[in-house]
Amino acid sequence: MKGVGSLIVVDCSYIMPLFLADELSDPAEKLVTQAINEEIEILSQPLFEYEVLNVLLSAKKRGRIVDEDVKSSLDLFNVLPRTVISLSNSDHIQIYQLTQEQTLSYYDASYLHLALREKALLATLDKKLMQAAEEIDVTLLK
Repeated sequence: MKGVGSLIVVDCSYIMPLFLADELSDPAEKLVTQAINEEIEILSQPLFEYEVLNVLLSAKKRGRIVDEDVKSSLDLFNVLPRTVISLSNSDHIQIYQLTQEQTLSYYDASYLHLALREKALLATLDKKLMQAAEEIDVTLLK
């Protein structure tokens, strides 16, 4: 049964250590385990999938991982329990406003907006995004 703080918006920086051996992360592994056990619900948006896949592609090009790593990462990513939430035109207008108020990229502002909209925790390792979240009272996953 899901409890308080069970909705968590996860950005790419938080989840990528699962797929990159040189960035192992116990918090990301714990988060995935909790999602698999239905203790939490991971929220994302369509952008999340493209960001993760792009980082895998970049890591492959840089020689950090090989084809087999990409394939196993894709297998893991495809079974990662998550709810993908579409964004409306109204959401995009609000995201744009966040980019201006917090000087964030559109990508980062979209994660922040989703956490605000869904009253969810935000899981990120991005320092600028963490600072922006704190400034507008979005609770970060500790």
